[in-house]
Amino acid sequence: MLLLNTTTYALERVARPDKYAILSHTWEADEVTFDDMKSLDEAKRKGGWSKVQQACRVAAEISRCKYIWIDSCCIDKSSSAELSEAINSMFSYYQDAEVCYVYLSDLLDSSGSGIRLNLSRCRWFTRGWTLQELVAPRMIIFYNHRWDFIGSKQSLMDQLVNITNIDRSVLVDASVLSTVPVGRRMGWAAKRQTTRVEDAAYCLLGIFDVNMPMIYGEGGKAFIRLQEAIALTTNDLSLFAWSDESPNPWHQSYQGIFARSPVQFSDCHLLENVHDPLEYNTRSLAITNRGVEFQTSLQSDRENGDYLMFLHCRQGTAGYGPSGEVETIAIRLLKTPNGFIRHRSDVVFHDLTIVRIFLQWHRLRHVPGPFLNSLTSLVQVKKVYEGGYHLYLDGLAKKYGPLVRIGPNEVMFSDPETLQRLSAIRSPFTKGPWYEGARAVPGHDHVFSLVDEQKHKERKAKMGPGYAGMENGGFEISVDKIIGVFIDLLERKYISTATESRLIEFSTRVGFLPLDVISEVAFGEPFGFLKNDKDMFDYLHQMDQALPFIVLFTTIPGLYKWKDRWPLKKFMPNEKDEFGMGRMQGFATEFVDKRLAPDAKPGRDIVQSFINRGMKRDELISDILLQILAGSETTSTVIRMTLLHLINTPSALRRLTREIDQGIASGKISAPVTNAQCRAMPYLQAVIREGLRIWPPSTALHDKQVPEGGDRIHGFWLPGGTQVGQNMWGICRSREMFGEDADVFRPERWLLEKGERLKGMVGAVDMNFGYGKYQCLGKNLAWMEVNKVLVEMLRRYDFAIVNPVKPMEISNAAVWVTNDFWLRITRREEDDR
Repeated sequence: MLLLNTTTYALERVARPDKYAILSHTWEADEVTFDDMKSLDEAKRKGGWSKVQQACRVAAEISRCKYIWIDSCCIDKSSSAELSEAINSMFSYYQDAEVCYVYLSDLLDSSGSGIRLNLSRCRWFTRGWTLQELVAPRMIIFYNHRWDFIGSKQSLMDQLVNITNIDRSVLVDASVLSTVPVGRRMGWAAKRQTTRVEDAAYCLLGIFDVNMPMIYGEGGKAFIRLQEAIALTTNDLSLFAWSDESPNPWHQSYQGIFARSPVQFSDCHLLENVHDPLEYNTRSLAITNRGVEFQTSLQSDRENGDYLMFLHCRQGTAGYGPSGEVETIAIRLLKTPNGFIRHRSDVVFHDLTIVRIFLQWHRLRHVPGPFLNSLTSLVQVKKVYEGGYHLYLDGLAKKYGPLVRIGPNEVMFSDPETLQRLSAIRSPFTKGPWYEGARAVPGHDHVFSLVDEQKHKERKAKMGPGYAGMENGGFEISVDKIIGVFIDLLERKYISTATESRLIEFSTRVGFLPLDVISEVAFGEPFGFLKNDKDMFDYLHQMDQALPFIVLFTTIPGLYKWKDRWPLKKFMPNEKDEFGMGRMQGFATEFVDKRLAPDAKPGRDIVQSFINRGMKRDELISDILLQILAGSETTSTVIRMTLLHLINTPSALRRLTREIDQGIASGKISAPVTNAQCRAMPYLQAVIREGLRIWPPSTALHDKQVPEGGDRIHGFWLPGGTQVGQNMWGICRSREMFGEDADVFRPERWLLEKGERLKGMVGAVDMNFGYGKYQCLGKNLAWMEVNKVLVEMLRRYDFAIVNPVKPMEISNAAVWVTNDFWLRITRREEDDR
């Protein structure tokens, strides 16, 4: 790779540069070329020298880069081999650069709203080569004609999305390019221009991750070759979604399957693929001497005497065709003795609603379940809002058997063996779209929402050491600190005596505990929920109200794609909000930016561990939000529901307090109790497992996807792409696994069983934390919190429910929403010990 030394201006060949900057610009008259750089004096006389000089200065002084790559003077165009290598590698050049400087020579205004107005008029946004130069780099800094700083890719994100129509998620992380429909990517380039006809194809090689030789002089054939290369790497039929409004009647009547130029994709920049049963037909593409061969669905159009070929895509933002119905795109084919040819170069909007509903019903018609559920997911939505989602799902399992159809493309099982099989390390099953609906920030995945198996594995590897406490020697000191604040809160405000009754709404206060623990171990300091005895940012209250709405994005297939689109976008949390999830998002962004600043002092917490192992800014923000979301309500559910059952089961409470008292008396329990001491207490562990079993913290489906080719579950053949959910409530209350009294809180069951049966029981309940390749990273931290807080409370206090008839208000929307859990807490008397 030829690079320009930012100090000496000498061209140097560097095999594997560790750090270099790169310049993106539009070529103008009198540019400095590779040949000019052979004589520095000659180069300095060129009109473009000042641009080269300023780029070198910025790279050296601001980014501390020894080298910079500038296309005009770092490519030896006299060598066809070097030119071909540079063009085929250019996307990776920009992607691997430390920073990309975009020089906008025609941006004259550099203040206020003028920037936003004039930015869209810059020639840079109209050129073909600059498309990949905007997408590929991780960091972009924009400069105007005077080399004044304008903004970064991040700070100008809204304007860049509006100007280019490129997906925000792609601008943030180029690695998601492959998930964007081919036709949509072509649409981004449709209105861009190149000086040479061939470059309209060559400038897109990186966008589609293909390579091909450069043949200048071939003209429009280059774009045909590009499409052929793309067809060999994908089954995405949106490649054929182009249209032609040419007045030439021949062009309108008969044309090949491939477009003649990117212009014909002008209406495709909003395309999105449609995931429906039609898509599971085999359609591997192959290029032969007879044309393109593949298999797909055709529908005869008797009125026009031709066939419709469905491309499994539609216009995305509105999702509607001219008729106002949700429609998919098709093209017309004419049958000939030698195959099919494209007939008329328009696209057809075709309403497939009835066909799709029938095919969705038909492909799983053999799986038992309610008929209405086979047609729509809205039945589940209704049950989520009614608050008894867990009972509804378990009722279906009891009525219809071990595998029940609960949605148009969704089935559910209720046994731990199937869950174990689907989540095993080498299982061919993968996460389904359900997980994408669980994204905290639209367009950005956290480790839980990642469906790509390799990316999920890599992210877990980066995060594992942090959750193991390797940066600070473990979490126990931090957990002890926060539990100490919790006990102090109880002592200050909520301990009743013989003469004074101080009631506590325990559900909310125990919700404060994990939030402060998470912030302490992740960021180095607690949010302050317990210290202030306050629902900071109104977070818990707003989350309780928002939970049914959040669950919609996992329940309704494809709805998650609308999170960052109108009209849903206006209702979604925003990092500028002062309350709720939006405030947490703002906090996460501010914290990450401070920690990533050049002068930041490294911390000794989970986030620092993530940074040390190479996690990017947006990954950090998303996974911080996941810690807050997933680690708070689930842990507090285990604590509050276990305590509720202990209070309502006096024999279990007496046995546990006796175990604690004996441990203190014998010196086996210190103050504060250690996690190791807790794990050595058999009855405590039995109580926690029983609490976790009888009230699983999450009853969400966590759909896995049947691999291509299909598979069999409980004797039923399921086509590839079927979504398979878990009934965690049913698994944890299985009479086959836990006995006829599975609905009863009885910790002794964990002490009486032995051998394989006990192993199976433990494995089933531990699946609350996931299994195999999907096991929760925070399991040990959550268990430590529950261990310690139960011992520290029960060694000090007695608890009485204020309203025994109705201890609390509780509902289920895949996770639990509890309120009005009023308790009276008193100190234990010495005689009780």
